[in-house]
Amino acid sequence: MASAAEKITVVCACGAQAETRPNKDGEPKVPRRWRRLSGAMVCHQCVADRYYTRAFRVPMRGLAGDTKDERTKKDFYAALTNAGRESAQFANWYVRKLELADDGYDPSQQATTKDGKTKLPALPAVDYYGDAVSRFKHISGAGLSALAQIVERYYRADRFAVLVALNRRPRSYRFGELPIEIRRQSWSLVREEGADGGSYWAIRAQITPGKSYTIKLWADRDAMVRLRQIESGAAEPLACKIVRASKPGPGGKPRKVWFFRIAALFPRVDRSKRATHTLALCHDANLLLVGRRNASDAAEDRLEIPGRKLRVMISGGDVADRQWQQQDSTARGLWSRRKRQRVFARDRASMASRRNLRIIDQIKLVADAVGRWCVSHDVGEVVYTATDRGWITHFPWYRLQAAIGNRLERDAIAYTVLGAAGKDTEIEVGKELAETP
Repeated sequence: MASAAEKITVVCACGAQAETRPNKDGEPKVPRRWRRLSGAMVCHQCVADRYYTRAFRVPMRGLAGDTKDERTKKDFYAALTNAGRESAQFANWYVRKLELADDGYDPSQQATTKDGKTKLPALPAVDYYGDAVSRFKHISGAGLSALAQIVERYYRADRFAVLVALNRRPRSYRFGELPIEIRRQSWSLVREEGADGGSYWAIRAQITPGKSYTIKLWADRDAMVRLRQIESGAAEPLACKIVRASKPGPGGKPRKVWFFRIAALFPRVDRSKRATHTLALCHDANLLLVGRRNASDAAEDRLEIPGRKLRVMISGGDVADRQWQQQDSTARGLWSRRKRQRVFARDRASMASRRNLRIIDQIKLVADAVGRWCVSHDVGEVVYTATDRGWITHFPWYRLQAAIGNRLERDAIAYTVLGAAGKDTEIEVGKELAETP
């Protein structure tokens, strides 16, 4: 066995070398920015050339196997609740630890950078791990370290406003705001047999120390493609977290559900084997997207994606506004002014949230349609002109631009954007579309 003092030189397939130390078993540790893929050491440049990193969310469907066991279901949801609650408690406890470490801050210690900005002294080191392990029993050690990094990153971002400007308090956390970290060795992707003879995707994970569950997944088409790549070994999983987010429920009303957030390295497609056709995407007066392959106007070289459904979704907000105004005048003699404002603000926010989720779903369908058309027509490059979008306003164009880019990256199609997608504004109601049929 190699001694811990000596160094080992690891070599990548491209010839790059790096020095590292052995672990307890004598195997070399992974050097910084390198990865161990399929048992071999791969340098950072080779990883970037052969893989791209992508994270996706898959909602939980319930427990696999005998779901009639109420005791197991209660234990499972209790484990989720306890882990989520203790994540928030640990975050607030660690924020307090960081505050106490900064308690001796002296304004005379701060320096000034070349740009004239104030530079604070380094944040003192905080020893939290031993005390945190004994306090928070439902979070693993890796989960505590991951949460500490998240909390410390946010605290550093707010540190100047808290200590110098004195216009902000340290951030506080609530239940469900922070992810539940799962160690790489504590989860695996499996296929379970269903009662009807079919199979479904599931994740066998250890949510809290000593408790493992097999959880069914509700995977859409895009998630199923990525799960198949992970199962076949073509993609290398990196991390798995449990997050709590909104999902459209019955009637389109959003509800909070638990998701798995999986990050993995996905292989890039060899672009040399793909045809060199170019698709030029732009906006039209009556269409959401119009594409021409190799500047041709032939029907087989033209991609058209209508946007009538998005027009109706956005213009429906103005119809609801008029309905609320009528209800407000009717309830004026029955309710107080404050109660009317509270009730109508709640209803309007609920309807806007449901409409936003439906619009985001439509954006995903549009991006998938563009990607499938490019693959079937041997397109190797897409040039998207993000201008002349006057046919619809108050629309999250930046989401559409990012969704198309993510979908094309999966098939290694070059993507170029001409023009800005605009600020990250919320989806609002377009008044000029109120009379659109």
